[in-house]
Amino acid sequence: MKTILRITYVCLAALILSSCSPRITVMSFNVRQSKAKEVDPNNSWTNRKDACLTMLKETMPDVVGFQEVQMGDQWPFFRDSLKALYDGYALGRRDGKVKGETSGFLYNRDKLTLLEHGTFWLSETPEQPSLSFDEKYYRSATWGILKVARSNKCFLYINTHMGLTYKSQVEGFKVILAKLSEINPNGYPVVITGDFNVPMDHDAFATARQTMNNAIEVAEKKLNADAPTYNAWGNEHKYAVVDHIWLSKDVKCLLYVTDNKEYDGHKFISDHFPIMTELKF
Repeated sequence: MKTILRITYVCLAALILSSCSPRITVMSFNVRQSKAKEVDPNNSWTNRKDACLTMLKETMPDVVGFQEVQMGDQWPFFRDSLKALYDGYALGRRDGKVKGETSGFLYNRDKLTLLEHGTFWLSETPEQPSLSFDEKYYRSATWGILKVARSNKCFLYINTHMGLTYKSQVEGFKVILAKLSEINPNGYPVVITGDFNVPMDHDAFATARQTMNNAIEVAEKKLNADAPTYNAWGNEHKYAVVDHIWLSKDVKCLLYVTDNKEYDGHKFISDHFPIMTELKF
């Protein structure tokens, strides 16, 4: 009888765990590309890269989407330094292989499994590296279908870095929305992170607001939500909130954080502060 009861309890516990809504932490982080010539040498990539790594090791996001990460040095630095816990996916936006910056992402392999992945460009020909919409830089979005461990929950994750012109911002986000039905035929919950180069009330998001929420607006708890995400290395005249996490309305945001903490003596580990959310599916 005791054996039967023990088996029953184990099975019941497993059933409860499998039915619970999983919680996942997701971060967006514009690292500031390594080729930039900084006025203050302290802000150079060489001098701050270890501080960026310290931030990631302390916060331990389940998913982190990068922007402005160079494929040649920055992506290998993060991928290799964090390989004990994370796997990832990235392609260079200039050639779809190894050239230029990437909007690649890392994910905690103990909590998540990558089922599908891909990259598309925010252009009129999204299946290949291309320029459109008056934008002088290649702009892409990296995506993955991620399955949460010990559950049957999956979600679509997209990470991007949008353009600098009004047309590229409006049309670029339209490309992302148009891609949803193709890459997410099962209708999984959607999480979109990125440096969008625009505030949350921009025209680019007008259509998205019908089906999505900005995490900062719906989070149950917020930390440093009034802080800028673009810090311009401390130039207050340029402060702005341009980094966002967009959620389909079936995703609950438990926590939103703008991480403006000092790491390894660096007040600014990038010209953007990382933002992070705790999400419930």
